[in-house]
Amino acid sequence: MNAEDVEDGMSNVQTWMSAALTDEETCTDGFEDVEDGSVKAEVCNRAAVVKKFTSNALALVNTYAAKGMP
Repeated sequence: MNAEDVEDGMSNVQTWMSAALTDEETCTDGFEDVEDGSVKAEVCNRAAVVKKFTSNALALVNTYAAKGMP
């Protein structure tokens, strides 16, 4: 595997993780018109946790990618 392949792979990871963040946001947006209740709260809380971990992971990937490949 050459450096260009690694850079392409890293770009794909960044794209997929960014898309995951968008999907998580879209998921909770779908609950805006749902009456408040325990199910809505649980889904939104769990989505928020996933979003936090995905965001942190994306930050790590971005930092790694910005440093360049050895």
